[in-house]
Amino acid sequence: MPVYGTIPKPPLNEKTVKERLKKADINGDGSLSVEELKKVFKEMGSNWPGVRTWLCMRNTDSDGDGEISASEMNKLVVYIMNWADA
Repeated sequence: MPVYGTIPKPPLNEKTVKERLKKADINGDGSLSVEELKKVFKEMGSNWPGVRTWLCMRNTDSDGDGEISASEMNKLVVYIMNWADA
């Protein structure tokens, strides 16, 4: 008989989040584009990675250039940790 429900995800820690973000930087420029960030949220199990990405950009892209730069990365990690805990 099949079992229905969700499989709990392992808790995220800061090291894991940083590793995922580094891996997502496909072109290696040290910044994350909208598409790179969307892929991260999709891999993390977000039901709506596009919406999550838009909210993330609004909250962490301080200079408004449409990318998460190296100087904004710590703010991004905090945002993701808060989202994962919610």
